[in-house]
Amino acid sequence: MRLCRPYIYALVLLAGLAVAIMTALTRAEIAPDQLMIGITATWKLAAIWFLLRWLRPRLTLSDRTMSAIFTLAEALFLANLLITVLRHLDYASKVIVFPYADRVLAKADRALGLDWLAYFGWIHDQPWLHMPMITAYDYLNSAIGLCLFGLLVMGRSDRARAMVEALVICSLISVFVGAFFPARAAVAALVPDMAAFPDYAFTPGIYHVRALELLRAPDGPVVIGAEKLVGLTTFPSLHTAMAVLILLAARGTPLLVPACLYAALMIPATPIWGGHYFVDLIAGAAMAVAVWALVRRSMAPAADRAATGPPAGQALPVATEATGR
Repeated sequence: MRLCRPYIYALVLLAGLAVAIMTALTRAEIAPDQLMIGITATWKLAAIWFLLRWLRPRLTLSDRTMSAIFTLAEALFLANLLITVLRHLDYASKVIVFPYADRVLAKADRALGLDWLAYFGWIHDQPWLHMPMITAYDYLNSAIGLCLFGLLVMGRSDRARAMVEALVICSLISVFVGAFFPARAAVAALVPDMAAFPDYAFTPGIYHVRALELLRAPDGPVVIGAEKLVGLTTFPSLHTAMAVLILLAARGTPLLVPACLYAALMIPATPIWGGHYFVDLIAGAAMAVAVWALVRRSMAPAADRAATGPPAGQALPVATEATGR
């Protein structure tokens, strides 16, 4: 595997097992159509990856080109697997009803001296910012893909691997912690009357509220996937964490300038169109920095060995043809 170490796949599979256990022990059940979509897409991507391995000795492409193709194929496979598992885990975990945390999160904002409602009003008065912010918020996955592709093209596979591993770990932490802090969102909890904000084209930051309330229904079965799956986690903000990871991965490369421009739009959009409290953003950013540091540190010994060479007295390995392993 070129994109990440095997433990990342083990973590995703454990998350899938958690989904199975939760659906077995709670009223939640996964819609058959939704489950088949994930299984079919994963099977197709896996088939493509094995086909590439079979074709490799029969193609006349350079090792570098083939390496990039394999890495991107693995990226598509992992992204599909992760999104499928995480969305279902996010929903299944919200069936376990904890009290809404809006009051706690809003109180934390006030304790930090952060006025969410004033910010909401200020952004409302800058309509020229709305569409760029919405676009940046909605196209986070595309930004991650472009950053990953750029790192691979520049030969920074170490950064690409660290970015992918940190993204997976942050996603799992966010969903796990977020299960204990369900929230209707800042917009739903703090805005008394949207009629006072006519310059918003639609009510932002409440796209998940209906799904969350259906999951918290007092009785009857809860079907996950009967409607489009959306992100439900409020604290910590996964959007913010991913934007910070893009910045960390881009440091010291030509990608840093576009990464900064993107983050300068996307992170400020998160409290409005994501419905997040400011404390969600702070927690998401702190999580990203901590996870990035741990992942990079875990990779350091291998990087150091590659830089210093083999121990004294040990022969260098004889160069052989690439086998794809």
